[in-house]
Amino acid sequence: MTWTLCDYAGRLAQLGFLAAIPAARRVAYQPQRLRIRWWETLLWTLGLVIFFCTVCQWITHAVDGWFPNTRLGPYPILEGGWYYFDLTAGLALVAVQEEIVFRRCAGAVFAARWGQGAVTVLLSSLLFVAYHWTTGLGSMTAVFFFGVYAMLFLRRTGALWRSSWPLPDRFRPVLGWF
Repeated sequence: MTWTLCDYAGRLAQLGFLAAIPAARRVAYQPQRLRIRWWETLLWTLGLVIFFCTVCQWITHAVDGWFPNTRLGPYPILEGGWYYFDLTAGLALVAVQEEIVFRRCAGAVFAARWGQGAVTVLLSSLLFVAYHWTTGLGSMTAVFFFGVYAMLFLRRTGALWRSSWPLPDRFRPVLGWF
């Protein structure tokens, strides 16, 4: 439980830090417009889920088989109401923090130096991998490919959350800062 609360606190602190600094806030929380139609967003999202559940899982198991015992330890398994809280709010927090930090902010920093191309996609994905270093080589390899896909997804759609969840127009003002 302590590990999970520390993880939440660290992620919330990162988001708060980005919100507190005006220049960082402009990058992290800038409004973005979706550049593709809802059905293409849905296809990209389904592709991401299928990619993660098949290719990334296969990569994780294969690399872990070649290089066993590289994981520093398992994630804690919560019980009772905390399990469901972590499965919903905790997962949402992880998604928001990681996408803002590694796609939007890191992408903007790398793009300022190397443009919007492959170097930026690769560097932001490598930074994403470094953040997950405790998960072992198999997971880190899969996280790299997930990071590349997610960054290409962002480049194609132009928006983080509007691209992840195709919402009806009436909900977009609520999530408009994504």
